[in-house]
Amino acid sequence: MGGLFVAIGDSFTEGVGDWDTRHPNGVRGWADRVAKQLSKADPDTRYANLAIRSRRLAGVVEGQIEPALAMDPDLVSFYAGGNDLLEVRKDLGPVLATYTRAVERLATSGARCCSSLGSTSRCTPSWNPSSAGTGRSTITCAPSPADIRSP
Repeated sequence: MGGLFVAIGDSFTEGVGDWDTRHPNGVRGWADRVAKQLSKADPDTRYANLAIRSRRLAGVVEGQIEPALAMDPDLVSFYAGGNDLLEVRKDLGPVLATYTRAVERLATSGARCCSSLGSTSRCTPSWNPSSAGTGRSTITCAPSPADIRSP
């Protein structure tokens, strides 16, 4: 009765920096390790990692969310935005608005969601115990408002 875990995001989710030549893309990141643990708990668990290095948040949202949801996953991880936060910006409002819309789309899909806005700052987790009446839950970690400053 295993489900499908789909990971979407940027290089962090892809596993860049965690080199492992035994894997086809030469890396083994956190999502691969989570998938392995899920499959230990249930050998019928399936896994797909759609993450692509260097993607900005908009690229992840536009290119990965709908393909991930088309796979009808039971669990989706969404880690993106770190590359956007590294850029010099006057206004992070549009980035956070895009992130919010993405989490809302995932939360209403029926899949369980785990998400984080890539950041080196402190995070303020938020918990939505019943996303859009689906009975599924969403955990999100985003920078606290005090950590978001315009240059």
